Amino acid sequence: MKGLTMNRQPPMEPLINRICSRAERARWLDESRAMPSVTLTGRQLLDLNLLACGAYSPLVGFMTRADYLGVLDTMRLDSGAPWSIPIILAVKSSVGSRLREGSKVLLRDARGQERGVLELRERYTYDPMREAHQVYRTLDATHPGVRRLHAQGDVLLGGPIWSFDAPAPGALAHHTLTPAQARAAFAARGW
Repeated sequence: MKGLTMNRQPPMEPLINRICSRAERARWLDESRAMPSVTLTGRQLLDLNLLACGAYSPLVGFMTRADYLGVLDTMRLDSGAPWSIPIILAVKSSVGSRLREGSKVLLRDARGQERGVLELRERYTYDPMREAHQVYRTLDATHPGVRRLHAQGDVLLGGPIWSFDAPAPGALAHHTLTPAQARAAFAARGW
């Protein structure tokens, strides 16, 4: 039809990639001997993997206070980008009290394996009941999200992360493609 134009989608934002190269991994592991460490839960390890491969773009790490509060209050990151669920690293106060802002923290899995590094920008407390109300719209302790909030630590650690390895196949729950692979597949299909 003459005069009809197709609406074009705006270009996609670049994907975040926080997976270390071999050289970066070796450097971080060498430096990690002097770092305090935090052991991640299974959920936190999944978040680390999703942050690292770009599934949580534009996030480059666990949320700092400004992003966290923005998500709770307006469902937006501090940058103004829409975001609805906090991506946080909660630890017990006994762990959080020995960490210093501006330092680097080694992230380990439950087996003690080094998985990455957090560049600790902020260490802050939060109100899990407020988060439960704002995010899940319930305080019912039988709700899985509320139950998780009650079980996790009371100090949040925020800052950029670096992952030592790309997520293993199947490590991103039921997803079989990384965000970069999905974008390539969409482009190949003209979507």
